[in-house]
Amino acid sequence: MTLARARSLIGEIVLAQIDRAPSVVRGLRFDLTAGREVLVLVDPITTTLAKRRGSTMPPNPLPLWIQYVQILGLPAAAFIVTLVGAWIALQQMRIANNRLKYDLYDKRSKVFDGAQTLLRDVMVTRSVTLEQIKEYHLATAPSSFILDDDLTRYLGKIGEQVIFIAVLEEAIGEEPAGAPRDDLEVRRNASLSWIEEQPAALRDKFIPFLQLREPRPSGRLLSLLKGRFTGSETRGA
Repeated sequence: MTLARARSLIGEIVLAQIDRAPSVVRGLRFDLTAGREVLVLVDPITTTLAKRRGSTMPPNPLPLWIQYVQILGLPAAAFIVTLVGAWIALQQMRIANNRLKYDLYDKRSKVFDGAQTLLRDVMVTRSVTLEQIKEYHLATAPSSFILDDDLTRYLGKIGEQVIFIAVLEEAIGEEPAGAPRDDLEVRRNASLSWIEEQPAALRDKFIPFLQLREPRPSGRLLSLLKGRFTGSETRGA
């Protein structure tokens, strides 16, 4: 089928609709007062219809997409605008969510670095200074706002241990040689041994809070089913 034939068929279809409703046909306006119908339609269909109706109206100078909008009407245009606006809003929400995630990661990583630095320094020097304690508390101060209660208590326990070591070191320096001093040294060495075991534990506890990737739904579902299955076995035993 040629393009001219297709246009002619479209014109005949539109004319059939005009005969059914001669005043308004899907946004097409006609002037019936002048004794003939003046069409407002897209070229070259306008030319075909104008010839058949005897109209002398010139071709529509508007761009083709504007003429289609006129034909479809404002509801269709408003629907398209609504879809575009919803898509833009969704993208903005995703960007804001990612920004919040990265900001939270940055704050948590600073707490982790502060705790890791304290543990490393104490392991190297096997002693604690007041400056180290101060820097540690400044680094971990936001933990209660960006971490859960268990990890916050764990960081507090590290702080208590280093303060205890500092107090013992001061007492050892003031205590003369003898049994009391030996007891203080044993207690200090026990606290230092506990500190030496914490770097690996600290890393394991922070891993869930420093992962940027969200767990896949399938992984969460498998974990949930595994927990329920293990719980049912425990109750059966």
